[in-house]
Amino acid sequence: MTQSSSAGRARTRLAHRAAGVFAMSLIALFQITTIAAELRGGAGLIITVKSAILALIPFLIGSMIVLAGSGRALGRGWRDPRVARKAKRMTLVVFNGVFILVPAAAALFFLARAGDFGPAFFAIQALELAAGLFNLVLLALNARDGFALARRD
Repeated sequence: MTQSSSAGRARTRLAHRAAGVFAMSLIALFQITTIAAELRGGAGLIITVKSAILALIPFLIGSMIVLAGSGRALGRGWRDPRVARKAKRMTLVVFNGVFILVPAAAALFFLARAGDFGPAFFAIQALELAAGLFNLVLLALNARDGFALARRD
């Protein structure tokens, strides 16, 4: 490996770690603020949280793009089964985000803004919390495997 490709790999590793920490932090923030707003029970707070989550989703999507792209670059050429597991988990995270979490965030925002905190709101909220936790666990497992792979690199 040349010095320039080694430096490029180090930058990719740094971007991958930063994107992973940022994505996991945002997901945890979404979870914590949602639960806190629900426990406080105020409509105004719930609307504020749902608005903030919707506004921050583009940053989460951006970090996920960096995370997936840098992960693909770092895993290229590896035959370790952890690399394949990380890629499979990332596919699940993306699917979950695109087909469950983003639509749920939008629906919850519009329902909250309309003052509709009925059964549909709470069903979607429960789904969103479960799906968000699922993604957080998958990303944590990827981080664990990533640290193990980095020790070998």
